[in-house]
Amino acid sequence: MEIAERGLMEDLPGDLARIADIAGLEVALKLGQAFRGTYLYITGFDAIKRKLRDESIRRAYDSGEKVKVICMRYELTERQVRRILAEAPIAVPDHIFEIIKI
Repeated sequence: MEIAERGLMEDLPGDLARIADIAGLEVALKLGQAFRGTYLYITGFDAIKRKLRDESIRRAYDSGEKVKVICMRYELTERQVRRILAEAPIAVPDHIFEIIKI
């Protein structure tokens, strides 16, 4: 990061500085401009994580992992895992699993 960017990041207010630390200065500035003066609440992230977890379970099963091992890893019952496996899969690009840790 350049000195000028570092100085600008130090001047970012509150949550914008946190966003810049996580996603980068450019993303923080774009969000700041788009939602300027607006209260922004990000909801439903647990539902997204659950969908990613379920897809991760399907991939593990499809690659030959046993249901009992999957149950232990995700702390779920066999019934819960089998219900997840019976549901239709969702298309999730591989790089998403690197961004969101399950």
